[in-house]
This record gives sequence, C-alpha cells and structure tokens, in this order.
Amino acid sequence: MAIAGIPEITLEKTALPYIEKPLFDSLQQEVLDHAAGSLLVTGNAGTGKTTVLAESVINKVLNGMNSDKIIIFCFSRHSAREMRRYLARRLPDYSVPQVATFHSFTHSVMQAAYNQGLVVENYAFSPLRLLSGPEQEVMINELIKGTIEDKSIEWPINLISAVKTKGFVRQVRNLLARMRSLGMDPDQLIDIGLKHENENWVALGHFAEMYLDNLDASETTDYGELVHRVNLLLMRLKSLDKLNIKFTHFFVDEYQDIDPAQVRLLRSLVRPNKFLLAVGNKSQSIYQFRGADYEAIDRFDKDFGNSKHIELSTNHRQVQAIDLRVNTYESTNSQSFHIANEIRRFKQENPESKWSDALIIVRNSNSIKIINRALTNFAIPVSVQADDLPLSQDPAARVILDCLNISGQLALGNIEPSNSEVIRDLLKGPLINSSPFELRETARHLRKRSRENNEHPLTSDQALYKAVIDPKNLLDIPSEISQGVRKLGAILFTAQDLIKQKSRVEVVMWSIWNTEISEVNKKIFNVFDSEYKWSETLRANALRGGIEGRKADKDLDSILALFDAASRDDERTLGTRGVLNFLSDLGMQAFQAETLAQKPIEDDRVQIVTAHRSKGLEARFVIIPDVQSDIWPSARLRNNLLEVERLGFETVVRSPSRSEIIAEDIRLFEVAKSRSSQKLLVSAIKSEFSDDGEPSVLLTKLVGTQINHVSGFPVKALSLNALVAEIRKAGQSQDVDNEFKKALAKRLHKLANTKDAFGRDISQAADPQNWWATFKPSASEIKLALDDHPVSLSGSGLATLRDCGLKWFLEKKAGANIPRQNAASIGSIVHALAQGLSNGEINPNFEALKEKLDQIWPQLSFDAPWLANRFYNETLEVVMNLLSWHLKRTSRTVVGSEVHFSLNILVDEQNPTDSVKISGYIDRLEAEIEDSKQLHIIDFKNSNVTLTKEQANEDPQLGVYRLAVSRNALNIEVDPESTDASASLVYLKHMQKNGLKELETKDIENNGILEILKDSFRKIKTEDFSAKVSPLCRNCQFIRMCPAQPEGKAVVE
Repeated sequence: MAIAGIPEITLEKTALPYIEKPLFDSLQQEVLDHAAGSLLVTGNAGTGKTTVLAESVINKVLNGMNSDKIIIFCFSRHSAREMRRYLARRLPDYSVPQVATFHSFTHSVMQAAYNQGLVVENYAFSPLRLLSGPEQEVMINELIKGTIEDKSIEWPINLISAVKTKGFVRQVRNLLARMRSLGMDPDQLIDIGLKHENENWVALGHFAEMYLDNLDASETTDYGELVHRVNLLLMRLKSLDKLNIKFTHFFVDEYQDIDPAQVRLLRSLVRPNKFLLAVGNKSQSIYQFRGADYEAIDRFDKDFGNSKHIELSTNHRQVQAIDLRVNTYESTNSQSFHIANEIRRFKQENPESKWSDALIIVRNSNSIKIINRALTNFAIPVSVQADDLPLSQDPAARVILDCLNISGQLALGNIEPSNSEVIRDLLKGPLINSSPFELRETARHLRKRSRENNEHPLTSDQALYKAVIDPKNLLDIPSEISQGVRKLGAILFTAQDLIKQKSRVEVVMWSIWNTEISEVNKKIFNVFDSEYKWSETLRANALRGGIEGRKADKDLDSILALFDAASRDDERTLGTRGVLNFLSDLGMQAFQAETLAQKPIEDDRVQIVTAHRSKGLEARFVIIPDVQSDIWPSARLRNNLLEVERLGFETVVRSPSRSEIIAEDIRLFEVAKSRSSQKLLVSAIKSEFSDDGEPSVLLTKLVGTQINHVSGFPVKALSLNALVAEIRKAGQSQDVDNEFKKALAKRLHKLANTKDAFGRDISQAADPQNWWATFKPSASEIKLALDDHPVSLSGSGLATLRDCGLKWFLEKKAGANIPRQNAASIGSIVHALAQGLSNGEINPNFEALKEKLDQIWPQLSFDAPWLANRFYNETLEVVMNLLSWHLKRTSRTVVGSEVHFSLNILVDEQNPTDSVKISGYIDRLEAEIEDSKQLHIIDFKNSNVTLTKEQANEDPQLGVYRLAVSRNALNIEVDPESTDASASLVYLKHMQKNGLKELETKDIENNGILEILKDSFRKIKTEDFSAKVSPLCRNCQFIRMCPAQPEGKAVVE
C-alpha cells in the first residue's frame, strides 16, 4: 500500500547498460597481447592503465579462459566495486572474475585454512573477527592505559606526556602495521631498538607482544596481522591446492601503493610459470606514510624475474586542453558559496552533464563540512565518504548518541547526566521537533516557580533540563504546552529502564530511534500519542526524493552505520560491553569504520573526497579548494615521534628529508589535478582578516594561469530561490516599468503553482503567502498576556518597549535577536566577577580577578586566535577599571550583589486585575556607612555606547530598581525605613579623569517610571508593537524588516 505522496517502490531488474569496447593505441594493444610471464605497465595519470588492465581481463575471458582462474587486486573497496561494475557491463553474458583487495583476499584464505584445519592456533571460534581501523585504535588505547596503571611497560621519558594522546595511538598503530608489513616479530623490533639505541622501539616491541597476545585472547585480528599470518601459512605449504587457490592469472592495479608484505604475498601466489600483469605510476605514490613500498616498481623485475615493462604515453583523459582557473576568496564561507555557484553554472552550461560530473577534492576532512553545507543550500545533491568524518560527529547519529549517553548516566544514578545545551538541542532537533513557543512557555513556567520558591535563578536551558530529567518538575505545567519536554523525558527514561535490564546496545538505540515509550513512562510523563515520528519522517522524505530526500538518505545512512557499529561492538567482544563503553569507544574513534556490508551504488551526486581518496576517480569538472600554505604541501613528518618511516627489515634507514616529504605532497596535488578531464578550479583563502594563512606556492606554479581574487559572495547565485529573489527585487524597483513588472509577476505566479513529480511546490519562495509582508496590523491567535493575569516584565526590557515596540517584540518574544559573538558571554563574565568582588568571594586585587578570568575564558570560542586575544585584553582592561572603582568605595558598604526583587504594580485602581509583575536583579546595592538606611543602587554596564545625562535621568531600568527598594520588594533583609538615596549606571569601559563614568536617574516622582509601566501594560495587552524611529535605530539589527525605515519598506509594500 502506497503512502500518500510516495510512489510504489519496485525492484528495477534492468541490467546495467553495456559499455562499448574502447579504442586502443599501439602500446595499449601490446599490453592486451601479453600472454605469459610478468608484465609491468606504467604511465602518467590518464594514460589508461586501469582500463587496459580491465580490458586485458575481458580479453582473456572472451578468448575462452575460465573466470575462476583470474583474480584482480585493487587497493580500496571503492576501486574494487568500480572494477566489478566495469567488468559486469563489459561481460554481460559471462561470469565476472574475482575482484578483491589484498585484505579481503587474505580474509578468505584464512577462512579456508581454518575450514581445512590448517590454522595452527587453537581458536574456540573462527579466527576471522577482523578489527576495523577505529576498533584497533580503541584496543591499542586501552592496552596503553593498562600499561600505565600496572607499569608493565617502562615507557621512555620522552613518551610519557604523549602516551595518553590520540596522535600517539595512531602512530603506534602505524608502527605495528609497519612491523608486520616487513615480516618482523616483536623480538626483532626489540633487537633493532637495542642495536640502534632507540628505547622507543624497545618499549614498543614489548607492547607489540602484549598487543598480539591480546588479539589471540580476544580471537580477533587486524589488517596487517591478517596479511602477515597468510604469508606464514603460504611459506609452510608446498602447494596452494590445499587452500583451493586455483588462480593462474593475477592482475594488480595501483602497484605503486603495494607494501612489502603484499609483495611477499604476491610472490608466493604467482610463483614460477604464472601470469602477472601489474599497473602503476611511481609519480603517484602517495601512501608512503602508511607503509607503501616506494621502490616496489623499480624492484619489479627482481621480485618477479625476467619481467617485461611497457610505458604508456598517450593521455586519453585530457584529450583537450583543460579549462584551468585559479581563484582566491576572502573567507571559507564565500569560497564554499562560489564553489556551489560554479557547479550550478557548469550544469547550466552543459545540459547533458550529470551532478556526478563534478568532483571536489580537499586536502583533509576539515574542509568537508562547510562545503557540504553550501552545496546543500544550493540544492545540489552531494555525497561525502562516510568514513571521512567520525560517526560520533555526524548530526543525525549525534541525536541518538546524546540520548544514549544521558540514559546511561541516569541508569548509573547520575542526577546530572548531561548539560543543558544538549537537552535544548535534543528538544529543538528532529527527534522531538518542539516549537519555540512550547519551549519558551514551558521554560517561563519553570523559571517563575523557581523565583517564587526563592531558588537560584535559572536560565531557560537550565529550566528545560531540570524538567526533562525529573518529571516532578512538570506536575503543574499544562500538558498541552509541554509535550515535547515530556516526550523527551519519557524516551530517555524508557531507554534507562532497558539499560538497567541489561538490554543490548542496539535494542536501547532502537527504542530511542523508533520512539518506543513504555506504558509506565507514558503515565509518569503524561505523554500523548503523536503523529510525528522522526524515523517515519525520514523514511517518507527519502522515498519522495528531492533535496529533502537526499538529506534523509544521508541521515538514514548515518543511523544504519550507527546500528552496524553497535551490532559489531556486541558481536566482537565476549559479553555485552555496555552502553557507556560503546559510547567511549565510538567517541575515541578518529574516523568512521566502513561497514563490512556491501555499499549500494551511488546515485547522481557531487562527490566530496579527500585527496588520498581521489585516486581512481575521474570527473569533467574538478574543484580543489583550500590550497593554503603549510597545509598543501605540508612538510610535517606524520610519524616523527616513533620514527616509523626509519624502520626497515632488521635495519634502519634515514628519516625522509623535508624535500622528500614535500615531494610526496606535491605528487598528491598532481594526482588531484589529474582527475579532471575538462575543467579545473583551484582555490585558496586570501584575506588580511582571515586566520587561514596565505595561499600555497602550488597556486603560483600552475603554468600559464593568472590568480584571480574574488571578493564577497556570488552576486547572482544560480539557484531557484536566488532567481525568485532577483524577480522580486526587480518587481519592487522604481527603475522597472509597469509592463515588465506585470511580466515578472506572471512568471512568479507560474513558479508558485508549478509542482514536481510528487505534487510538491517547486518553489515555496515564489508564493506571496510565504513572504514577510503585511498591509495592516496583524493579530496573533495566541495572546501574549492572558486575561485576568498580571503582565510580567523585566526592568532590562522596559526602555526598548518604550522606544520601539517592534524591536522589543522581536527580541523578547519572537526570539529573533542575534547577539554578537560572545558579547553576551563576556558581559556575563564581567558581571560574575563584579558579583564575586562585591560579596567578598574574590579578593580585591588584580591577580585574584585575573586568575578567575583565566579559569572561565577557555570556555569561550572565537573565529580566530587574534579575536580571542583582542577580546581578552579588552575584558582585562574592564576588570582593571572595575577593581579601581571598587577600591574607591570607602564611604559605603555593600549590602548585596545580584539582589533579586519582585513586585506587583497596579496600573488601574478601578480594575485590580490590571497589574504589572516586574522582577529582576540589582547588580549591587550599597549603604552609607554613616547612615545604613540610605541605599544606593548600582547597575554595571559593559557596553561601548552610553546614555546621555538626560536619557539616564529617565532610565526605566533604574526607575524599576528604585521602586523595588522604596516598596521593600527586595529578596534580602534591609531596614524597613530604608530609602533609595540614588541609582546610578556605571560604565565599565569608559574611564574618565576622575574615574568611571557614572550617570544617575531621578527619583520615582520625577523619572516617569509609573507612566512607563502603565504604557507598557497597555502595549502588551493590546499587542500594539508599532515600529518607531528612535536612537535605537542606529544599531538595530532589524532595520531591513522595519516598516519605519526605508530599508524595510518591502515588508509593507
């Protein structure tokens, strides 16, 4: 049964389209004619090495050879999949020969050896439980921790500070792989370390013994150990027949990436009188840091005896001159948007092209996220290699992992299982999908109760957090406005119950993913049945297709990978590891493991890959962004701490020189460039305000090309929404005649009513109903202030409400305020320091204040280090001003800091229900030493802009504070006869000759505060939030949507 709007899904049985036989040049034909012995084929990128290898296989099959006699070795699963696809399309009526990686082949050999009883080790189960790369790193990390705790290995002093880092774990993994690649045992590594006085290798030799013992004990193996053990097995056997290895013809792609252990394996397999064809290009050797044998191509004749060598010379990929452009941009954001725009332009200029004709190659995965986001914004389908990003950092997987973590902590009895930001993100995220109104109202109720109970004031996030982890906090809150909070709490506590029942990790995850809430928790949290379910929404979006479908596909891929990781984790250990151990292991993984299951064929998308993954790929349009100095080429030695590259068989070699390391990185750049067959764009960031460094010297070495600097963002973005924006802009222009405006309106109308294949609007932006515009004052169906209830206000917002109702509404109720980066956080830090200084918690000296600031500062994040330094120095100056001001207050004593107050003001004596409830905190309250009844109110300001003396005289915030003191509404004990002697604004950034700038307000009778409160009550009750021109306009962030300003005229026209 089809879901509404979703087509029926049927299995497509049509075979892959047949590929015609390519045309060959004379050298390629010579390769095809090779009949016996060993042949090495080399050639630059694009000369057809892989194609001629595949065609040689096809030639053998078409000439009658049994496919079972042929095996093709590729160096990645991706290239193996592509090879299978090519062979299947060229041999539709024949069985496709085996295509394997060296690791998958050795995996099957060990399985065969185990089945034949040829495995020496006495395993209880099959010994083929293969650790993924991330799992191997987790095991190494755990073993290192154990050696530190029990002191079983005496780590050298120079390694003590490094052994607990992820980088050290990665280098240990590389060294273990190098050791096995060279065919060495731990004893040999120890001997080499002693011989060459390298105590690091000695310690790691002992660690290698422990690691291999642990592999045996857990009945697991890793990739390097797998190849090593198969080599040992083949050395013992006189004939390969015992392992049912019947291959007579061996083909090897990308031979330059082979390592020594794989060379030994190949020699054992080929042996005399067998056919071998290997293709490679030494100038494309880019995996030396992973142990690739750089000299393997030069040694081919020696390794396989009397071999033949053919060098291909014709470039078949770049048959025409490449359209090469080199650009620099002002920021990573602008670069990403221009890249997306260039891809759109390429697609528009080449209508026959597919999205997959564009390929983006980055130096490392740091560049992927921002480019991916820009392409998505331009409605460009995009594919990112799953293991280029750690699974724990994927947004969709993160939702389930955060829930899993909180539930696990709750199961342990941790009453504070997470932080409030995580809970907030979960509530707003796809699992719950709470509305801003619901969260705001729920938080408001909770904060109100907290104030009434004289508890420590809560932020909105903290209030929601407490409600989710403790259902008692929801008792007096209407269920209708708190369903999201209740639903999340019920999901987390249901998962907690499953954990306590010792359910498997994937069972707990399924309850979260599928929103399976137990009946008990439904009653406790009073959860209603809801039509919304994240899993169903993703499924529906994925089936509908389009940009939302592509996003859903990506999220579902991540969720599947997460469940696969959980099931592997359970299968590959003895007993259940537990939720928290699973989370810990996943969090330690620096990249995502590829699942053992076969991946589906990718559909038509733009691929984003790292440079090392670009080998074997080809595209008409290739983009290489972020080519920055010190990043590309990089002279950094990757395994320099443990000197992995120096390790040779029973000997050592010198470390690679700086020039050799750079040469390898330049070869990598050349590999990336050579992926293009038509158009190539190379770019970098160049800006004096950017922290990205300078463009790489590689840009200047691109022959015959001028470097163009592109400022800003694309002026005319090539997307449908951008087109709609351009039409609307032209339609509002006074320079456009009415007839042309009518034509534009017709096209907008057509766009707004055009549907896609699933009956959805292709452009909601073209529909005037979705435009931000109104011709008369609008009214909300939900009242901001309930009848017969006081209007709640804060002193800090009164001035804004008085001067411009629209600004107040957008900031306080619509949540549209966008604070400058860290401005609010820095202000909070300054106020916290002022509070500590006022109440005596911080000693009144600069060192104590600076120490406190230095403890808090690292919690802030900045776009660039220079910004962090600038803000830190500015804050330090503010702190010095605060201290100087504080030390001069010798005639007064501090009564309290952050003094809470709450009072009701009757605005209409004829109607007792017309009242304003106003509450807040006074930064500092002082009393005269000689007369303690004379109270002085201090409000600290950390802003750059100050009020005038006249504005301060009638400042509503100080007026409210004076009302609170005069009406004895403070939350601390003061003399009932106390009076508000003064109220001052103290500007901490404005030091004058006689001290900080201070401005006082008039007394209650003269500052107009009571009239302001009455007017505020009226505005909120009648919802009269008109826009008014005022001094606030100068720095208002809503000016482009304000009907009182020329910039915002489009809102009402």
